[in-house]
Amino acid sequence: MFSRLIVRYASRKRFSLPSVNFKYAETEVQNEEEKRLPPVYPFEEDRQERRGVKSRFKKEKSNGKSNKESLGILASRNLIGEKQVSNKLSKNMKFEGKYKSFNTSVKRKTGAGFEPEGELIFGIHPVFHALQAQRRKFNHLYYKAGLEDKNVKIREILKLAGDNHLQVEAVNLSQLTKIIGEDRVHQGICCDVSPLPFEKLEVDLSNTSDEESCKLWLYMDRIQDPMNFGAILRSAYFMGVDKVITSKENSCRLTGIVSKASAGAAEMLPVYQVDDLRGFLQELVNQEWNLVCAAPQSTSSVSLSTYMPNGNTVIAVGNEGYGITPELRDLFKTTIAIQPGRVLQTGMDSLNVSVATAVILHDMTSKISALNTKNNAKR
Repeated sequence: MFSRLIVRYASRKRFSLPSVNFKYAETEVQNEEEKRLPPVYPFEEDRQERRGVKSRFKKEKSNGKSNKESLGILASRNLIGEKQVSNKLSKNMKFEGKYKSFNTSVKRKTGAGFEPEGELIFGIHPVFHALQAQRRKFNHLYYKAGLEDKNVKIREILKLAGDNHLQVEAVNLSQLTKIIGEDRVHQGICCDVSPLPFEKLEVDLSNTSDEESCKLWLYMDRIQDPMNFGAILRSAYFMGVDKVITSKENSCRLTGIVSKASAGAAEMLPVYQVDDLRGFLQELVNQEWNLVCAAPQSTSSVSLSTYMPNGNTVIAVGNEGYGITPELRDLFKTTIAIQPGRVLQTGMDSLNVSVATAVILHDMTSKISALNTKNNAKR
């Protein structure tokens, strides 16, 4: 019916035919001479009034009229919401609470051009443990406004920040995302802090052989992925590794991503570096330490389940792609490998370095603990 109506109407217009009553039409088709009425917009008058009042508001503002008075006019006419008025009026109002230097507005530049004084750590646990450990200098704390009402940990962080006289600012979610970045899982909080340095290892190795309990140290050789670096630190902290050492060259720094991946363990567990790594490892060999490196299964490797340490031990895990540095490989007399649970396809014959390290540390810490128990019983 609709197509028939269109065709007949087009034909009549082309050949100047008279008006025709259609079978299904309620009324006759209007003549061409009849002018079509303009469309009716029910809110047009309100829109025009809104424009007029806002333009007057701008003129009044440029003429020096009070913002409060002009905003009151707009609010009284329901042309802007009360929330907008409140936000505009309280833009620069400071919060007089128990948190010192607390300001509800972001005074510093946000967005793509935001540059922290130091570096950003983000996430509830990294920020909380950083404030507890006090190994960094704290410049500024940002968190999502209203989150303290829903999260106990956020309230604890704000209390720690107040105790340390740290400047705290509550911002909305979009501002926080601009500060941290869209690809960060920030959990509604971040902190501008100084970089976390590596510690310099200064230990008298000649006395380690005389200690009653055996030690387990972890050496990370050129681990470059911050997610792997952080996950390894989390496992080392959980398993009770005595010291974590990393290479000076081609190694990941202790960044905010590392801290987030470690769930804050990087803030509490010192990571050491040595100037002469080969000389340091050679000294460990001279002091009868067990130097063990992890590698994929091969004919020269020993199964992790069968290896038994007999004293102080250093476990070395290597780069994600190349393993242990060839210049250091000869110092590690034992190579251990994790036995797979099935026949593996080519290209799937190894674990991620952080996962492999967690498995190895779990096995080695239990064996070292059993060895210490046995030695203490003999005494």
